[in-house]
Amino acid sequence: MDHSKFPKLEIKESLIIDDKLRLQINFMSGNKWVGEKEWIFIIINEGELISGNLCNVDLKAMTGTFISSIDYEDATFVESKVYSYLDYYWGERAFIVLSTEFKWVETVFVPNLKYRDDHDECHVCWATIPSEKSSFYMQSYFNDRLLPQLMGPPRICMNCYKNYVLKKDLSFIVIDKL
Repeated sequence: MDHSKFPKLEIKESLIIDDKLRLQINFMSGNKWVGEKEWIFIIINEGELISGNLCNVDLKAMTGTFISSIDYEDATFVESKVYSYLDYYWGERAFIVLSTEFKWVETVFVPNLKYRDDHDECHVCWATIPSEKSSFYMQSYFNDRLLPQLMGPPRICMNCYKNYVLKKDLSFIVIDKL
């Protein structure tokens, strides 16, 4: 997975406070959209992302603090190492595609007429998934702390499953929009 063009940050200090990982960071690139309370995903290793919020962001100094969304007492970050990161929009999709914690099951979307729910959307490309169309549903224990802003387990279209999930491919991320 080539993420050489993704925005970069450097870890200056790694701390555990109240069971939360806190990283003092320098933004190396991609800071056009970074702001206070912004949600980002840091790519730790190939296929492993950690999500959390930014605070104490100083865009002039290009510094900030990252606070993980879940307890990461075992997470190891190398100080002075540069890591790629993604904003919430692309990070959520990268997490869905790369996660090994979930089992994808092929299903057919069934509308819920009680809620006037006649379709769903792919959580990667946003294509409409109409009723009676085959798609993949993330079936398993779903920890809402992993993606706290995601409303329930995601569904993805057949194309995204074949082109991205099976291949663990992030080529759908549009670099110039970061």
